[in-house]
Amino acid sequence: MRPAKGFVPHLVLYCFVLLFGIVPIKSFGSDEVSGSGKLDGMIFSGKISQSGQSGFDDKLSFSDGRFWSEICVRCGFKPGKYWTRSVDGGTHFIGEMHGDYGTFKYEGLIVQGEANVSVIWQKSRWYWTSSRALSFEGRLAPDMSPPSALQVEQFAIEALKRELPEHCW
Repeated sequence: MRPAKGFVPHLVLYCFVLLFGIVPIKSFGSDEVSGSGKLDGMIFSGKISQSGQSGFDDKLSFSDGRFWSEICVRCGFKPGKYWTRSVDGGTHFIGEMHGDYGTFKYEGLIVQGEANVSVIWQKSRWYWTSSRALSFEGRLAPDMSPPSALQVEQFAIEALKRELPEHCW
């Protein structure tokens, strides 16, 4: 039995697209701006740092289907949408925050109240893109609950009207 005419080229093209990441497997549509997520209501208190550096105290919060870093919000980054999936013993999540100073891409694993997160901060410039690899490690802060994502977004907008902390650069 022969495959239908045109089937093999389409299959090859599909494999090529997946292999080279031309089309993301999971993307967020504009209809997913608000809602609720599996991690909503949680705050993780810990440190965000570059490899080999002491880092800064930070809080990673989840509310209204969005997430944010306290430090990033002070630098004008707005809460971003996040996606989760259950994995053995925990929850894997990905998400992005956008602001005037680039994009923060988060990918983390939460197991038994511990959050271990890889963060890539990228800023596109006229002829290059700068990138920094960061990490966040924190513990669930059960006595705290996050404000609404809308309140935090307004705070991020207001932050851009003031002099930003040095770590925002």
